[in-house]
Amino acid sequence: MANFSLFLALILIHVLAQSCGYKAAPSDELVAREGEIVGVLIKSNGKADPSSTIELFQKDGESVLSSVSGIDSDGRFGIFPPETGSYNLVGSVGDLDKVIVQNIEFVGGVGMNIGTIQTALVGGLAVKVKVPAGYSPVGVSFNLLGYAASGTTVEEGAGLIKTGIPAGTYTVKFSQTGLQTQLVSGVEIVSGEPTVLPDVSLIE
Repeated sequence: MANFSLFLALILIHVLAQSCGYKAAPSDELVAREGEIVGVLIKSNGKADPSSTIELFQKDGESVLSSVSGIDSDGRFGIFPPETGSYNLVGSVGDLDKVIVQNIEFVGGVGMNIGTIQTALVGGLAVKVKVPAGYSPVGVSFNLLGYAASGTTVEEGAGLIKTGIPAGTYTVKFSQTGLQTQLVSGVEIVSGEPTVLPDVSLIE
């Protein structure tokens, strides 16, 4: 009953958060400076929220490269990648509403406009990991590449990423001392739903 009440509370918070905001700027009017990625971040109701956060990741990175907290009231944002490369950009309005733009091919020194991006309710990820005889299924680390979300398996190799994940397609990295690191690609995270990987097997 307590879990159901918590679920209802989260949905209520989400609905209330989506009911307010500011008029968004037209993204086609933005002009990027040299070496900058610009765009407009809006919520699912089409409104902007100046308390939003923008984060930049390497396409296959495991931590935030740079972050901008607090954007223009009309949703305009700008962020500067460090060099030419492939990046993911994440826009967040609190913990429940996020969007990820994946595989942005950026050329250093050139401005880039990625247009309007719109948040949606986050998804989740649960896993079940098997290991060879002689190894414990407890303590296997797993994380999403191109976004800062990770977890560790507990009893019977079950694990859960507790933070909300923006909808997208990810590669998940599994690792444990003494075993080969495994990459599981093409993992789809769906807005508002949990994704389950029930049969990940690690080998020596």
